[in-house]
Amino acid sequence: MFDIFKRSNYTASYVHLIRRAKRENRRKGDGTYYESHHIVPKSLGGSNRKFNRVLLTAEEHLRAHLLLPEMVSSAYHKHKMACALSRMVHGNREQRKAGAIQFSLIARKKMAETTAGENNPMFGRQHTAEARQKVSESKIGIKHPLFSGFYHTPWGTYESSHQAAIASDGLMKQPAVHRYCGNPDTVITKVSFALNHYLREYHDESVIGRTWRSINFFFEPAQSAPLLNS
Repeated sequence: MFDIFKRSNYTASYVHLIRRAKRENRRKGDGTYYESHHIVPKSLGGSNRKFNRVLLTAEEHLRAHLLLPEMVSSAYHKHKMACALSRMVHGNREQRKAGAIQFSLIARKKMAETTAGENNPMFGRQHTAEARQKVSESKIGIKHPLFSGFYHTPWGTYESSHQAAIASDGLMKQPAVHRYCGNPDTVITKVSFALNHYLREYHDESVIGRTWRSINFFFEPAQSAPLLNS
């Protein structure tokens, strides 16, 4: 079973940890918190059958996944093991307390090591301009996983404050769009008027004292916002 791993002190420590846990015939519900662990990880071809699983305490489980990246040879498998370690550390399990912060820092370091230099799958390569554009477009506005709503401005409605800032032709930067649309009932002050290119271009000082909403700046949450093309 352990032949898939290279011979090293890391592997020896891992084997000792697994065999000790197996000898104890552990069972869930006996008063100790256990987590099920694949002895040979599924990403390395391990089975989901009983013989390839063992119950470990939270700390033992973390230690096992900390050892695994050091037990494989290829950069690809090292990265796989580091990803598994990172997912474990950031798992939302209240019971996992022992060493969590320490292991979290180590997991981040392992992830960085497995994607640095020649270990990075993009090492020595470059995305084409078309590929970069597609990646950029896939993460903008409503396609972004954190998309939350629409930014309404006097010059149009946009799926992100970034898009709205671009459409302003340089009259308002993204942080300003985000701030004014997110707080539309804020009163426009003399300072705001003096510093804001859009206000000076399209309004006079009579706008001072009014709210941003009154000149059509506001944010509309996604669940209540109409479709842009409706």
